[in-house]
Amino acid sequence: MLTYYVYNTKIGEISDISKCFENFVSQALGFPKRFYAAELRN
Repeated sequence: MLTYYVYNTKIGEISDISKCFENFVSQALGFPKRFYAAELRN
């Protein structure tokens, strides 16, 4: 039972990390897009 709990906790941590990573990547990609869009308007 304990190994099952630890296993699920590890999976949860990994999914949290992947969510944070996805947010970071989308923000990192979103910034240049906004920048270029502003440049194109000018």
